[in-house]
Amino acid sequence: MRILRLTLQVFVIGAIGFFVLRGYKHWISDSGLFQIRKIEIRGNEFISDQEICEMVGMTSEANVWQVDLVAAEKNIRRNRLVEEVFIHRLLPDILEVRVQEKQAVALLKVDENLFAIDPTGFILPSKPGKMYNMPILSGKFTGPVQIGSDIHSTPVVEGLHFLNEVLQDRSKMYNEISEVVVNTDQSLHVYLSREGVPVYLGNSDHLLKIRSLEALIREAGSTYSMKSLRYVDLRYKGQVILGMRT
Repeated sequence: MRILRLTLQVFVIGAIGFFVLRGYKHWISDSGLFQIRKIEIRGNEFISDQEICEMVGMTSEANVWQVDLVAAEKNIRRNRLVEEVFIHRLLPDILEVRVQEKQAVALLKVDENLFAIDPTGFILPSKPGKMYNMPILSGKFTGPVQIGSDIHSTPVVEGLHFLNEVLQDRSKMYNEISEVVVNTDQSLHVYLSREGVPVYLGNSDHLLKIRSLEALIREAGSTYSMKSLRYVDLRYKGQVILGMRT
């Protein structure tokens, strides 16, 4: 008898909980309190707010609880300009979308035109009048260059590999480089932002040579002026050749 009474109590409590939960879900779904009043989109430069909303079908008439955040993020990530995206509910009536778009690492110079390019070789759109403070990547490149597509030309791959290494290992030196030239024999030389001094790096050990160049620039501040340098030649292992202005 006691067991029967306990079972009945559990059943009644479960039934009450079920109907309460069901009513709560209906209230959340139908209540105007949770109707989206605002969609805050941050971090987008190339993709418009309207495009982002259309990617996942978000409208101000929807309920914040009706938006599948995982599916919405997945849909936005399908856009190749997007590196990462996070969507959050700011209760009771705001959706926050934070977008991280792909970032350019260099300006690819092709026939006197400059194209913003990301670390993987993806050509990004650029906004008129925007100033880009990053190295120019130049050389004899082959194949089409089109915004929204990848470029697989070997010289571009070599130049990007070099810049990515510099960014990861010597990020301050990245800002010292104004241009990277990939020669027909795949050797590299760079022009420094300071005084436009050319630095010849050759075909190998580029990262080691950039470290040597960093030390050389530090030394230049105390022993001689960068203006006195005509060129720096690091092509030969264990040697630093300085061409001085007379």
